[in-house]
Amino acid sequence: MNVITHRELDIKQIFPNPDQPRQLFSQRKLQELSESIKENGLLEPIVVTPRKNGFMIVAGERRFRACGLAKLDKAAVRVIDANDKTVAELALLENLQREDLNLVEEAKGYKRLMDLGLSMEGVAKKMGFKQTWRIQERMNLLKLDPKFQRFLIDRALT
Repeated sequence: MNVITHRELDIKQIFPNPDQPRQLFSQRKLQELSESIKENGLLEPIVVTPRKNGFMIVAGERRFRACGLAKLDKAAVRVIDANDKTVAELALLENLQREDLNLVEEAKGYKRLMDLGLSMEGVAKKMGFKQTWRIQERMNLLKLDPKFQRFLIDRALT
């Protein structure tokens, strides 16, 4: 991954990563972040990578959505050169470091990394885990009936 530049981009040139690990965004928290951005500006840039149809978000989709709610025309970005595997790794790491993903989102993120060629040991290392059991434990959740996965997502089941 190489940083190409720091700059401002038109919001219309930026689009979400279709494989973003986080699927659920709290509207209340997005509105709060939007108000903060209106008051203080965007304190941390959105990380993007060039693609054919614009710039895909690597990290910062919550900030991007909040900028849209704040009706900004432009957003500060850090443009990096990253392949799909690096994008998947960084997107998962960003979400795990910022705010807890639900267990199913976490499991799907690990699966995506493994689908891109990382071993279970490689995923554990990227995540800073000393052992692979947590990765395996989360991956097993993907074998659950979708009804029970929904209970996990809704935090009705722990």
